[in-house]
Amino acid sequence: MEKTVTWSAFRGYVEYIWREKKVLFLYGALFFPAFIVANYLQIYLPKMIIMELEEKRSIAYVGVSVLALVLALCLAILLREQMSSRLKYGNRQIARKQQQDYTNKLLYVDYGCLEDQEFLAMRNMAKESIFGGSIGGQGRAHLKDFMPEVVMLVAAAGNVILYLYYLSKISFLLILVLFFVVFLGTSINVKVFRKNEKKHGQRSANTWQKLDYVTRKTEDFSMAKDIRLYDMAPWLTGLIDEYLGERLLFKKKEMISRGLGDGVYMLTVGVFMASLLGMLLLRFWDGNIEVSDVVFYANMGPALYHLLDREVSSRCFHLFQIMTEYQRFQTFMNYGEDTGTMDVPVRKEAPSIVLEHVSYSYPGAEKEVLKDINLQVRAGEKVAIVGVNGAGKTTLMKLICGLLHPTGGRILLNGADMETMEAEERYAWFSCTFQDVQFLPVSIRENISQEMEGVGSVSAERDEKIWNCLHLAGIKKEIEELPEKLDTLLEKNINENAMDFSGGQRQKLILARALYRDAGTLILDEPTAALDALAENEIYEKYAEFAREKTSFFVSHRLSSTRFCDRILLLDGGNIAEEGTHDELLAAGGIYRKMFAMQSKYYQGGDKE
Repeated sequence: MEKTVTWSAFRGYVEYIWREKKVLFLYGALFFPAFIVANYLQIYLPKMIIMELEEKRSIAYVGVSVLALVLALCLAILLREQMSSRLKYGNRQIARKQQQDYTNKLLYVDYGCLEDQEFLAMRNMAKESIFGGSIGGQGRAHLKDFMPEVVMLVAAAGNVILYLYYLSKISFLLILVLFFVVFLGTSINVKVFRKNEKKHGQRSANTWQKLDYVTRKTEDFSMAKDIRLYDMAPWLTGLIDEYLGERLLFKKKEMISRGLGDGVYMLTVGVFMASLLGMLLLRFWDGNIEVSDVVFYANMGPALYHLLDREVSSRCFHLFQIMTEYQRFQTFMNYGEDTGTMDVPVRKEAPSIVLEHVSYSYPGAEKEVLKDINLQVRAGEKVAIVGVNGAGKTTLMKLICGLLHPTGGRILLNGADMETMEAEERYAWFSCTFQDVQFLPVSIRENISQEMEGVGSVSAERDEKIWNCLHLAGIKKEIEELPEKLDTLLEKNINENAMDFSGGQRQKLILARALYRDAGTLILDEPTAALDALAENEIYEKYAEFAREKTSFFVSHRLSSTRFCDRILLLDGGNIAEEGTHDELLAAGGIYRKMFAMQSKYYQGGDKE
């Protein structure tokens, strides 16, 4: 099975390169003869000089012959190195394309996969394969080495066939010894690799991912304050030391195993060379070969062994490693459904949304987050979602906007089952903001409009709409006071001159982005968590005005902010425990009333202070 998978991966990678960059095969075809000629001439040149001297040729004749061979050798080496460089650079371009494919997979894969632990494990291993970081260090081949390895293997095999032809004239026994030695060394290396891959491959990938995460956190400008104020540096450096220690432990175990293989290899080399030299000396003393032939075969023996072990055998081993990497990459790329590029106009009319017996559990989880939810939302209705942390509020919003798929029941959008719609058709109905605030390292204008400069028309109409959304989000004044205004760059980690906004300001910018999209359904999942109660209330009043004719959902942990909604849903234990207006829920005297009383007491206590 493993051999079939490896061969299938090899064939798939060759087809991939043929589609992306056919010229690499031309470079390989030119490399092949240049490699063989260059290697053969280096061995033949000493033999020719001694042979010419034995035949007592003139100095001029010998000089011209040597000059001609040296010139041919130089041309062959030049062509070989040129093609080798082109192959390496071309394969790096292929590797870059694979890195783009990896990124596109993460961008377009169904959102549910991003919360699937199996997919995330595959992502870690694929990232390790195409960006580096595998255990084995410099001794391990990577995807960017595929074409150079294949071409070198084919060329080396051609050279081996030529040398075996000559060596067979001395003794077939030497050829048998040679193949046995190389087979033994290769078997040991492959066995060691498979053992390490099986025992440490997944653990190494996980360790590398953790190390990469912690390292990125130490580089994150937004964490600099916390790291200093809470003295987190010793803790972070401790984690880095721990993960580096784990990786070094993997490396130590691998090097111990490889050391055994290298010892066996050196022993077998000694056996082969002793056999070759002994046989050559016997034939020379018997008068069967000349001095020039002794030199020729004495040089050919080590060259042949090097080709078999360091070129043919070693590169077969490298290709086995590369196919393992490619198999990881392909498994990741084939996992789940991809949406592809989406280009659908935003649907601005307010839809009705119905949930029929909807349940959801995350992949690999035994417990359901939501259980048998039934809900009807009229077109243009404003619905608040409240509840304690972990009640399933955000999960419910992800289901409603089509990011997640119900594991039970169905969701109807204007009467149509959302599972029958393409992703772009579902997303066209929604403008959303979630708790995690993320920006691209571009201007405020580009972050709000989600249109890159140079793409589409940069118009005053668009800027006017952006300013209006910034006003509704409560941050227009701050942006107007900036020197670059809408051209102000974000994300200081990337842009040296970027603006460092506060948490509350960042949430307002995200809110402005959702308002700019202006879809028929607006989902705000605690977009003002970093704001104080007064600022939040001000924004919600503007939100209520903006969302007058939209179907809208508002998730909040501050119950007083939900009064303007037509209906309030309280989630508890994965179910809709209470439902009604603010006044109705207070009058019911249930969970909502208790939560509201606790929050009111907190704010009243704060006022007294």
